[in-house]
Amino acid sequence: MDASAPLPRLGDQTPRWAEAAALARDWALNALAKRLEQRARLAK
Repeated sequence: MDASAPLPRLGDQTPRWAEAAALARDWALNALAKRLEQRARLAK
């Protein structure tokens, strides 16, 4: 890995908690999915 390699600028992002929770659930990361689902509910 080249630490001096240029990185593109990224704009600000809005977290998509529900999508992250679904992905975590698909990967059987159920404890993480539960925390992400809680975040999704709070973000509404």
